[in-house]
Amino acid sequence: TISPIPELATLRKPGSRTSAWLDSQQPAPSAAAAKGSLLDLRMSCKGRPTGASDAVAMNVLVGPGGTTFTTIGYNYSSSQLFIDHRQSSSQCPDRVTCGPDAIVQTAPLQGGGLDAGEPVELTVLLDGGLVEAYLNNRTVMSVWVVEVMNSTAAGLTPASRTAAALTPPAGVTCHWESHELQALPYIPA
Repeated sequence: TISPIPELATLRKPGSRTSAWLDSQQPAPSAAAAKGSLLDLRMSCKGRPTGASDAVAMNVLVGPGGTTFTTIGYNYSSSQLFIDHRQSSSQCPDRVTCGPDAIVQTAPLQGGGLDAGEPVELTVLLDGGLVEAYLNNRTVMSVWVVEVMNSTAAGLTPASRTAAALTPPAGVTCHWESHELQALPYIPA
């Protein structure tokens, strides 16, 4: 198994928790969105998709107006964790790190997919533009969202970004929870 260390809970800022239940008929309320780039985001989903959509996901590092974001989720049909960078930035000089030709990183759920009745447990940790995504304590991906790391313009810095769960597909119910984290003090070597 692989998972975030349990001591992470001690870094949660008091009073920063947001929470919401979601299904295909009840999208996430805007009040459940989390703000900042030091976040502990968790999504627990039960059921199986019954319609055309077959993924549960969240958008992180969402920029002003919602036009830039990175999508992280689980695809039921391919049994994969994914991180989609195609909307990560509006500035795409190389069209590889963002834009329509950008990569969608994937990692298979170890063990061949979900067991019957097993929920999707997605944990995403944000530290500026560093993203760590854990799926069911069996798969993990760590990535830098470079286009966010280098942003210094007002309203575009990592700290001014938001994160929110996406409406799950029909047949799936999810619980979304977020916590803002306290930064650890810098200790010089």
